[in-house]
Amino acid sequence: MKNLDDFRSLTKEISAPGSAPSAKEHLKSFIAELRAQDQQERRRMVGMSVVYLSLGLVLAASTTWQSGNAFVGIGIMLVALYFAMRGRWYGRVDYAAPTDEFLATAAKRYQFLRAGQAVYLIPLWLILGSSGGLVVWGTAQRYFGQQGCLIALASYGVFLVAVTAVGLVLGRRQWRLEQAPVLREILKCQREMQDG
Repeated sequence: MKNLDDFRSLTKEISAPGSAPSAKEHLKSFIAELRAQDQQERRRMVGMSVVYLSLGLVLAASTTWQSGNAFVGIGIMLVALYFAMRGRWYGRVDYAAPTDEFLATAAKRYQFLRAGQAVYLIPLWLILGSSGGLVVWGTAQRYFGQQGCLIALASYGVFLVAVTAVGLVLGRRQWRLEQAPVLREILKCQREMQDG
């Protein structure tokens, strides 16, 4: 025969009808979580910028311009600038903005490869690709003739495109794991606001 304590343990997980969090409380809790996520992303971006800046400086300072490696170093420093800009973006969020404006901005922040990023990334890819091509051409000239240099350059071009494609696939996979759930929650909050 069960006593009163047994029934109490069974009812611990049962919530009262009015105890579910309201839409306003849910939004407030989500914004707090989003602030923590933003700070984590900011730290990650700043860390990446420091690593790339250091690597770029070492490469640019330790090689000659004729070899092409200095251009690669400059390209890597531009990658560091990109990460620093993204870190600054995550660090300058206005959490006191009107809710609809805040959510719209947050949705842009957590998209995969926005148009604004492409405007910066495409020229950056061209700079890095061209500087790498200079290195390949300069190295091939020491060992091969004109035809060998062209084959080496063509091989590098294929390699560059393949690496870029793999990077995009892996980057999107990581985005789906880490940032897509945040974006889905942002869009859900936007829908709740529109319905409410």
